[in-house]
Amino acid sequence: MSSLARQEFLEGGGFCREHFWEAKNIERECWADGFGVAILCENLLEAIAQDLEKLGSTKARSNMSFRKLRKLARNREFPFTRSSKCLACKIARRTEERHVETLEELLVDLNFRERFERSAGLCVGHIHTISEHWTSETAVEIVKRVATNKVRELIDQLREFQRKHDYRYKNEPKGPEWSSPARAIGFLVGRKQESEGCEEPLPTQRRRR
Repeated sequence: MSSLARQEFLEGGGFCREHFWEAKNIERECWADGFGVAILCENLLEAIAQDLEKLGSTKARSNMSFRKLRKLARNREFPFTRSSKCLACKIARRTEERHVETLEELLVDLNFRERFERSAGLCVGHIHTISEHWTSETAVEIVKRVATNKVRELIDQLREFQRKHDYRYKNEPKGPEWSSPARAIGFLVGRKQESEGCEEPLPTQRRRR
């Protein structure tokens, strides 16, 4: 990929889910074996790591109305967006937002929070959703911490994956870094089995008003 094309790729937030997995499949059929995709994922994840630093407190006060809290939430900075003119995608996104609201409530529970912190966390698309809709700064910080740790781990493993493609190190045993391109794509655009239709919903629970 030329430098100009790569810049356009990064500014656009990468490929859509379908084309990201398609690019990986193409490389799997060629000699590259995911090497180019690993580089692109590393570049995107480094940009996301910088954006996560901006996902901080909106200086909410306990006496603020719910409407003002929602307005502050919409002003949070997290540049990686998903856009689609597809009606089905818009409907799926509204459903997704309802599930994400439930997650915000569940993170109040200490046991659930501990389980979430041990999990893989949310993908970039869901992080963008919570940055626009959540009013709980505590919940946002939990997601931010889990995502930041995951991004750093993925970047390290992607670099190790690229290093082992060098002829000097190609005989070294393969470790968890060998699946890092697929996991990085999953974090950026969703898992492969979700490439058709909406994403797997988060645990549901009736929202309390």
